Amino acid sequence: MNDTVNIIQKGKIFECLGGSYSYGLNTPESDRDIRGIFIAPPEMTFGLDVCKQYKPSDEEDTNYLSLAEIVKQWYNGAVNWLELLFIDTTTLTYVDMHYMLDFYELRHEFINQVTFRKSMGFIDGMIKRCLHNIEKDNDPKTIAKEAMHGLRMSRTMFDLIKDGEWTVNRSDER
Repeated sequence: MNDTVNIIQKGKIFECLGGSYSYGLNTPESDRDIRGIFIAPPEMTFGLDVCKQYKPSDEEDTNYLSLAEIVKQWYNGAVNWLELLFIDTTTLTYVDMHYMLDFYELRHEFINQVTFRKSMGFIDGMIKRCLHNIEKDNDPKTIAKEAMHGLRMSRTMFDLIKDGEWTVNRSDER
């Protein structure tokens, strides 16, 4: 095991299944997306050897962010990372509540106008990808998946405006 993996494992404070598992839309063919948060040691938090993200090249759908980086992403309205604060607990594989409880209790404080703008950009991007893939006569499964991502985020923003709640698990909308 290399040094970075050891640092991630030692400093891990949160890990969950993301993607279709967190949305409650997984199928037997679904890949497993892993999302995590770690606390980097001081020498990797400040200075020249900063470790903000760990995404192993051999594990395409595994992505960890340092605590400092995830807070910046939450503050900047990165919806794919904000979802972690609102996921169903059944997708959690590890959580250190000593560190995560305050963030969980303050999770609504990260939702602001930037969040809505980023969500609209995501939705617009999914529509454009769908149209591009339709023009290229690409695989209908790919087109449907991208359309569902756009629809899911549209529903999420609608619910957030209507009820003030961010719903990640959408298994009831199959």
